[in-house]
Amino acid sequence: MNEATIYNSTYTLNEWYMATFTRSGNNYKSYINGNLVSSFNGYVVNNDKSITIGAIYSGAQNYSLPGSIDDIGFWNSSLTSTQVSQLYALQSVPEPSTYALFGIGTLALVIAYRRKVA
Repeated sequence: MNEATIYNSTYTLNEWYMATFTRSGNNYKSYINGNLVSSFNGYVVNNDKSITIGAIYSGAQNYSLPGSIDDIGFWNSSLTSTQVSQLYALQSVPEPSTYALFGIGTLALVIAYRRKVA
C-alpha cells in the first residue's frame, strides 16, 4: 500500500506533509501543505476538553492517520490562509543540517575517489 485516502484526498505514504488546522469562532479550516482542503462552520463538542492529534472521531467512525507526527505548534490566534501558506513555505525548506550532511557525504566521496585513483 503506497497511498492513503483521508477525506477524499489521496496521500503518498513515506512522504512529508504539513497539516494545519485553524479555528476562528465557530469556523474551522484544514490545510495540507499550505492549501485549504476543508472548511465548515459549526461547533465541535468535546466534553472532556481533551485534544486528539493523529486521529479523527466522527460519530461511530474513527479515522487514524497513518504515519508519525513531528513538530506540533500552537498559536494564540487563528492563522490566516496567507499565514498558513507562508508557514508551509518556511517549513518545506530543508534544514541547514540536511545541507551539512549532504556536504560531508559529498566530501567523503571525493576523498575516497581520490584515494582510489592515486
